[in-house]
Amino acid sequence: MSAMNEAIGERIRDLCRERDMTVVELANATRLPVAEVNAYAAGRARPCPTRMRRLARALGVTTDALLRVEAL
Repeated sequence: MSAMNEAIGERIRDLCRERDMTVVELANATRLPVAEVNAYAAGRARPCPTRMRRLARALGVTTDALLRVEAL
C-alpha cells in the first residue's frame, strides 16, 4: 500500500464518519461496487479521476477536499 492510498482511504473514512454514512451507502450513492469502494476506504487502491469525482460528489465535497492530505 502506498502512503497516498492510505491517506485517501483515511479521508474517505473520515468523511463517511462525519456524514454517518457506511461504505455500503457510499457505494450505493456512487453506483460503484461495494468491494471497490471498500478497497479505496481501506487504502488498498486509489480511485481514478472519474471515480474520485463520483466519491466526492456523494460525500458532498470537492475532489480537492477529498484529496486533502497531510504532508506525507
